[in-house]
Amino acid sequence: MFSRLEIKGLGSLLSLTLLFLLIPFRAQAQSTTADVVGTVTDPSGAVVPGAKVTITNLETQVKEVTKSNQTGDYVFNLVDPGRY
Repeated sequence: MFSRLEIKGLGSLLSLTLLFLLIPFRAQAQSTTADVVGTVTDPSGAVVPGAKVTITNLETQVKEVTKSNQTGDYVFNLVDPGRY
């Protein structure tokens, strides 16, 4: 017969196997969005903090607005595909 140590080890192995089987696998899908980033500068090349930046989807006319940060940088996250 099995000793207590062998039964305990078998129980642990069975528990780990069940845990592994119950963990859902995360599928890696292709991303359908992108980030748009840039820097606002004036004609002399100096950065412009606090500038209002707008992008407009030319097909849907949906607009998104943000402001540039202290270094003139801006970002639009999770932008849908399209012409802007």
